[in-house]
Amino acid sequence: MSYGLSQGLGRAQPAILGLICGYGIQIVIVGVGLGSLVAASVTLFSAIKWLGVAYLVWLGIQQWRDRAELDLNQDRPCNWSGAFGQSLLINITNPKGLVFLLALIPQFLDPAQPQLPQLLVIGTTLVAVDWCVMTGYSLLLT
Repeated sequence: MSYGLSQGLGRAQPAILGLICGYGIQIVIVGVGLGSLVAASVTLFSAIKWLGVAYLVWLGIQQWRDRAELDLNQDRPCNWSGAFGQSLLINITNPKGLVFLLALIPQFLDPAQPQLPQLLVIGTTLVAVDWCVMTGYSLLLT
């Protein structure tokens, strides 16, 4: 977000693409794991689903109470590959992203239905919304 706000939409697009690719990789990792879990145990899947609900509520409360400020004066790489690579690495190595997806995705899965079509719709929706939000942040100060 700070990269887009500090450098504008054009220079933020490689960073946004890197973040989205990292997010997509995390969605695939979570989707493959959840598919295996549903096949193994519906009870275990339900337990993880409710733990996910609790985690999302806790995250919401933490965000509500957080008073952090955004630093727009950070130095960022200006070349395409540097911005893309840095953003991809940030998202792939962010364990909070995996935990968030593991908490979120099961809420929208029906264990009685085929998993792949559901995961494709959920993953595509998450990536599209994420791209729109990040692009919107980049447009705020242009």
